[in-house]
Amino acid sequence: MGLLYAIRHLAWRQVDCHINNQYNTCFWQLVKSGKSKSEAQNFLKGTQAGDKDKLLKQFGIDYNKLPLMFRQGSSTFLDKVIFLSLLGVNISCCNISLVCAFKSIATTAILNA
Repeated sequence: MGLLYAIRHLAWRQVDCHINNQYNTCFWQLVKSGKSKSEAQNFLKGTQAGDKDKLLKQFGIDYNKLPLMFRQGSSTFLDKVIFLSLLGVNISCCNISLVCAFKSIATTAILNA
């Protein structure tokens, strides 16, 4: 249970990084183009990912071609055991190596849960 929670949490954080980065990339491009911060915020209210992709293309940015670490976020764990312990994972009964490969199995683990 603890390992699945850790995998779900990491997958959620990565999706959240993507959403926030795409929004922030659009926001700052709008500000650089002359909009005030509140105008940029109001402009982006209710937009979906596809809307933001189209907006960025108007600024000459293909969001899907940005380096993956900027688009999807990145995670660094200095110590797997400490990280898992902080998440409440009982490390004596799980395969810690699964967390190292969470990106490749997170979607499968969540869909099959």
